Amino acid sequence: MVSHGTEAPGRAARFMVAQDARWIADALQSTQRHRSGSGWLPLVLNGHSARIVYEGSAALLSPDPNVGVPPLAALLEDRFANVIARARHAGKLLDDTKKSYAQLREELGAFYAAHRQEFSGNAVRLARWLESDLGLFSAPGGRILGSTITGQFRLGVSSEAGLADLGPRLFEVAQEQGGALAVLSAAAGDTTPPLSTFDYAALGRMVGKDRKAAKYLAGRYDPVMSFETKLLLLMVEGEVNTTDVLLPLTESGHEEAVFRARVVSTFHALRAVEEVLASAPSAQASGTGRVRALLSEPSTRQMVDDARARRVRNRCMHYEIRGGSVVLDPHQPMFGIVEALWPERSFEELNADVRAINARLAEALRLWRN
Repeated sequence: MVSHGTEAPGRAARFMVAQDARWIADALQSTQRHRSGSGWLPLVLNGHSARIVYEGSAALLSPDPNVGVPPLAALLEDRFANVIARARHAGKLLDDTKKSYAQLREELGAFYAAHRQEFSGNAVRLARWLESDLGLFSAPGGRILGSTITGQFRLGVSSEAGLADLGPRLFEVAQEQGGALAVLSAAAGDTTPPLSTFDYAALGRMVGKDRKAAKYLAGRYDPVMSFETKLLLLMVEGEVNTTDVLLPLTESGHEEAVFRARVVSTFHALRAVEEVLASAPSAQASGTGRVRALLSEPSTRQMVDDARARRVRNRCMHYEIRGGSVVLDPHQPMFGIVEALWPERSFEELNADVRAINARLAEALRLWRN
C-alpha cells in the first residue's frame, strides 16, 4: 500500500528515529563485551550517536502534530538539553555550513596544541624527541579507527578542557546520550529498553599506539599539506574505516539504520577529501593521484554531485519529511524513500554501491603517503 496522507510522513519519521536510536544504543552497549575495544569503540561511534540524538530530538520537538511527540519532547527538553547542544557541535564533523574550512583547521590545531602542551616537556631534555602527543587506535591490519586529538573534537569537548578530564567526560557524554537515546527509541511507540546484541569478536583485537603527531603525520598524505590539514584527513580516515570495518558488524537486524549511517558518512567524507584537494592544487604525491583518480570516477561523482544522491542523503540525515513530495511505501525498505527520490535505483543497489565506494576510499586513504 502506497501512502499519500499527511500522517504517513510523520509515522515514517518517528519510525526511523526509533530505528536509529535502537541501533546505536545496541552498538554502544555491546562494546562493553569487546575486551580491547571497550574504551575506544564508543569514541569512534560517538559521531553517529550525536547525529541521531540531535536530529532525532529535532523531529520529536517538531511543531508539526504529525511528527512531534510532546510527552517525549518534554523529557528531552527537561533532562537532555545540554547533551543535545553538545551533540549538535560534535555532529559538525564534515558538514558545518557555518564554519569555513580554514576555521575547522584552526580548531583542530587548537586541539593539537592542547595535547602537545599536556604531554610534551615531561621527559629529560635528551629524551623529549621520544615523547608522544597523539594516541592512535586501530583495528587489525593497522586500519585506523580514531585518534585522541580528533576524538576530543568529535566529543564536542572544548580544546581548553584538561585532558585528564577526558575519561570522565567521555563517561558523562555516554551516559547522557544513552538517556536521550532511550527516549528517542520510544518514538514509534515501543517503550521497551534497547537491547545489547552485537558481537564484535570478528573485529579482532584493537591496538592503541602512542605517537609523536608531527613525526607520524610528516609521512602521511601529501608533503605540501599543512599539519592541520593532515589532522583533518586523519579524522576522515578514521570515519571511513569505521564505516567500512565496524558498521557491517552491527548491520544484522538494523539494515536501514546502518544504510543511513553509511550514506551520511560516505557522502561527507568524499566532500571533505574533495575540499582538501581543491585547496591544495600543488599536491602531487603518488597517493594524492590515487585519491584524485577515485574522486573523478563516474560512480564517485554521482554520489557527490547528483541531486538525487543529495536528496537521499538529506532523508538519511534529517528525519522530518516536509512538503509531501515523497510518496511512501511501508512495504519497501526505508518506506521506499530511495526509490521515490531516485527511481533508477533500489535501496539494495544504492547500499551496495555506497559500501563499495567507501571501501575504495578507505583503501586510498590507507595508502596515502608521501
